[in-house]
Amino acid sequence: MNTTNEDKILGYTAASEHRTNHVLHLILTLVTAGVWSWVWLIVASGNISKRNKIKKKFSLPTESNIPKILLWINAIFWIFIIFSLMSASKSQAASTISTLPMLEAKTLMEFVSLE
Repeated sequence: MNTTNEDKILGYTAASEHRTNHVLHLILTLVTAGVWSWVWLIVASGNISKRNKIKKKFSLPTESNIPKILLWINAIFWIFIIFSLMSASKSQAASTISTLPMLEAKTLMEFVSLE
């Protein structure tokens, strides 16, 4: 397909409508301590896919979709954080239980008794 300059301008104009506001997403990511990064990467990846579809239609060069790779890295990072927090809370609970004083049977029976 032979594209004219007008077609290229039309393609770039149509593709430019699907831009990601990275400054806004950075601020939201900082405010939410990184949780918003999921949304940021999904939006950025979707916008790149939309731009690439438009660019292919007008025979323009496409972009690589790096946010998809970053999305996987982000997923691995958050899974690591969640498992680290879970193991830390389990070890803290185990150490708390092991330091509790042993109750005498008589005291325990008085505690459980309804009388």
